[in-house]
Amino acid sequence: MFHHLLQLLAQHQQELKLMAEHQEAERQRHLLAVRDQLANKKQRKLDNLRRQQEAELSREAITQQKELEELRGKQVGPDIAC
Repeated sequence: MFHHLLQLLAQHQQELKLMAEHQEAERQRHLLAVRDQLANKKQRKLDNLRRQQEAELSREAITQQKELEELRGKQVGPDIAC
């Protein structure tokens, strides 16, 4: 009977160990998933920022081109009148 109790205790300890290992594996899986989600969110923010910066640079380039054309038009205008 004592041997049977020792055997049950050993089995119980093994089950506890397996449960703890499973719980740790789940915790690690969850941490990796959260890390991936945060990395994806950060990448999306960086991509959005890059697109916004590119759009702003394009708008500035268009504005500068228009201003340059206006200046050239004003420079050509008086020369033609002379």
